[in-house]
Amino acid sequence: MDLNFDWESSTNDYGLNILLSQMELGRQLVHEWDNFQRNGQIVLDGLKFEHLILDMFRTEFHRRFLWGRRACNVPFMERYEKFKQVLDFLSQKCESS
Repeated sequence: MDLNFDWESSTNDYGLNILLSQMELGRQLVHEWDNFQRNGQIVLDGLKFEHLILDMFRTEFHRRFLWGRRACNVPFMERYEKFKQVLDFLSQKCESS
């Protein structure tokens, strides 16, 4: 199995600068975590959530709703159409508020 990537062989440093910049970005994100959390709390302060709507964003709901007992035997397009109907419903609910 060959695990070489194009970016490894296309640079003189074998992609180490790319890796270093990605690690630096990750470090910055961790460093700024408190700011992200505080800003999220400010934005969401006073927002009321409907538990039924929140349930729609859980993985278990998607598995039950989109696949059900038939699991992966359902064609992709059928699952996609059902998911599109859910998103359309949510959009209409948000627009009517």
